[in-house]
Amino acid sequence: LINKLFKQNNSTPMNSNSNIGKEALVIKEIDNINSTGQVKLNGELWSAVSSNNVTINEGETVKVTGIDGVKLIVEKIAKEN
Repeated sequence: LINKLFKQNNSTPMNSNSNIGKEALVIKEIDNINSTGQVKLNGELWSAVSSNNVTINEGETVKVTGIDGVKLIVEKIAKEN
């Protein structure tokens, strides 16, 4: 019975993995060196780090490229001219 209760189904991705590829708004500057960064995604606040160690300013739009524990890994979206 205990094995059935705690059996994990590895074929179902975690809900947070569904955030990969989505866009988020930076609400606190992302600076990997100073360990700061926060984004808003689907109405939720997430800690965030830059995938390429670039500082990303508040108000920028980023794309989620991965997840590390409870932090989103993001990259700045290039602005089109």
